[in-house]
Amino acid sequence: MIVLHTPAQLSFANNPMIFEFSTDSSNYAYLTVSVNAGSEWKFFSAIYVPIGSNPYRIKFDLSEIVKTFLPLPQLEDVDVITANVIDFITDYSIELEQDDAVYNFDGKVLPGGVSKKMLRYLQENNTDIFAFKYQNFSRNFFLTTRSDGRHIVLKESELTPFYFIGSQNTITILTDQERTYVLSSIDESNVYALDLNVLRKLNFYIYNEMPVYFAVLVNGDFVFDITLLKSSLSSNRQVIEFLNSLHVPERIEITGKPISEPEFDELLPFNTYDNRIDDYLEAHDRRAITEVIHAEAGYKSIQEFHFIRDMLQSSEQFLVKNDGKKLPVIISCDSFKHDMIPVAPGSVPLTIRSIEKEINYSPEVDLSDVLHFREEWFKNGYLNAMGLIYASSLIYSPNI
Repeated sequence: MIVLHTPAQLSFANNPMIFEFSTDSSNYAYLTVSVNAGSEWKFFSAIYVPIGSNPYRIKFDLSEIVKTFLPLPQLEDVDVITANVIDFITDYSIELEQDDAVYNFDGKVLPGGVSKKMLRYLQENNTDIFAFKYQNFSRNFFLTTRSDGRHIVLKESELTPFYFIGSQNTITILTDQERTYVLSSIDESNVYALDLNVLRKLNFYIYNEMPVYFAVLVNGDFVFDITLLKSSLSSNRQVIEFLNSLHVPERIEITGKPISEPEFDELLPFNTYDNRIDDYLEAHDRRAITEVIHAEAGYKSIQEFHFIRDMLQSSEQFLVKNDGKKLPVIISCDSFKHDMIPVAPGSVPLTIRSIEKEINYSPEVDLSDVLHFREEWFKNGYLNAMGLIYASSLIYSPNI
């Protein structure tokens, strides 16, 4: 059995992971796949029939098998500048046995994937995406789809941790006030999340400075930078969080005026008997409602349009409320179009739908204080600022 093709040692689960072998035997080949699914190993077995004539071929794509067993990545810690992302890189192994020949392969796989266009580019240049970008520390090595360039620009409200694969290189963050932070305890076998929000808070606590520019240095040399712009002050602002194509959370600010247009389930009337009048009346059950918001994305550059496309393709989307809570939603666009070479920013209409129907209603939670005005309440007389009447007879005095 001769090996013709294997994936790289590090692969994305949403891209092909092709194994191909040549053999002079037409007998069955027995495959066993082992995947480290977090707390336990998962196993998969299959039998392959060699195709063609001597020499025969055995060919299979492991991606569809492996990604069904991938564990859910999660941050090991919060409120730290660089947190370990647990289970983002998953170990797997295969054993292929035919007659007396046994082939073994050990690899690692990450969730997500890159475009076919990128795969063609990589093949033409005889490289893979990790050697070319995500483990190439002379380039922008963040697992982001916002930008591939050396200048990442985003709004403050869009800032989420930047994921990256660890390295033995020394990675330093330099702020606009020349404060330096060296990322420590970085293991090249793990994925980490660089949280610039935590770094900004720490920098403000130590130096009373809130940085908006961050240069990323590797072994003392500049590689790329991040610039934060002020968020929109409009009350129309909506923030969407989603899993990008690389399975990393990212955010985008939507600034168009939101319009609520809830959808009510169809009214299904039925007849009910009223014994008071000895006749039938029409009645119906409570109707379920789905919250729907229509909003323009706001003026976006061509790069942001491509970023929105990634958001619309995402399998997980959330509407981020002002208090930080995230509501799962489904976001669509009936007409996604823009100039191929825009001379000015444009916009696209978005529809944001709740993923659940609501059959009951509760008012918004009101946690306001008992009293808003420091006034005494009186019986009889004129209205005070709270709309209560007062005169000379005291009925309540707040304890001020």
